[in-house]
Amino acid sequence: MPPSTKVGILLEWCDANSISIDSTIRVEDHEQGGFGVFSANKFIPPNTTLVRIPKTSILSVRTCSLAGVVPFNPYGLGAQLSASLALLGNKSRWHGYIQSLPTTIVDLPIFWGLNMEGYDHDDGLEAICWLNGTEAGKILQQKNRNGNTTLVSYEHESPAKKETYTQCLSGRNLSFLL
Repeated sequence: MPPSTKVGILLEWCDANSISIDSTIRVEDHEQGGFGVFSANKFIPPNTTLVRIPKTSILSVRTCSLAGVVPFNPYGLGAQLSASLALLGNKSRWHGYIQSLPTTIVDLPIFWGLNMEGYDHDDGLEAICWLNGTEAGKILQQKNRNGNTTLVSYEHESPAKKETYTQCLSGRNLSFLL
């Protein structure tokens, strides 16, 4: 019987893609919605590897099903196109992972201060002040000074329902909404 929850589908995908999760943690639904990673009530010693992910199970422009067709672009719209082409709905090798991503705005610093529907713009601007002098603040300022796009709304036609893939994806030099 196939798993019925996002967590179940994600864990099945992890197993099928040789991703091992240590028994000292568990991934499960959270009462406030979504899911989280929790301690399994065992002591976790420092430097313990909790998850092992083979390179072949990392979603990137280079590992998508169309990697040989789309030219490599490390960031920007080219990278977004490349990543979006990998998202072929439930036919995608990455479906088990992608379906587990949040479908709403995630409270991350990169979104603070953006004027987006359903998001408290003023609260976000105030929250950004708390990042001044931190590594996160430096990274956000550096991205803005370099002119990199930190958030792009991108329409994507997919065999899957569009709302299924309106999810936040982020990478080293790339953050965008599909």
